[in-house]
Amino acid sequence: MISVPLTNLPTAQITTEMQKLPKDGALRLRVATQDSSGDMVDKLVRLTLGAGNSVAERLATSGITLNQVGEATMIQTVRFGSEARKYGLQPGDKISAVVVPADRPTPYWFAIPALVVLGLIVLAQRRRRERLRPTMLQAA
Repeated sequence: MISVPLTNLPTAQITTEMQKLPKDGALRLRVATQDSSGDMVDKLVRLTLGAGNSVAERLATSGITLNQVGEATMIQTVRFGSEARKYGLQPGDKISAVVVPADRPTPYWFAIPALVVLGLIVLAQRRRRERLRPTMLQAA
């Protein structure tokens, strides 16, 4: 891996990132929550945002409402039977980051060295074939 696929952004940028997403787009959140044994864990959750005019409406379709407490963003409510509840999110969980795809070079750049190596192999094999051809003609 040459570059990381995802980047963590501060929670203050949730609204700007949600406005960039199309309808039925996915929002990735890094959430600090408790597991079933009571230990604090850090989860990466991918919520599908539905249609809506505002950020709050789009979050409500995925089943959560957020509350900004100073610098921290907390989950205020989680709707029963929602996608957020399915992922184990609970009221009071802290959102630590918004995770977005990083700017990375295209993976097609890696095809160029592979094609160069393939060309070198073809040249080497042709040279070998030309070198063996006179000896094969003498044997026949």
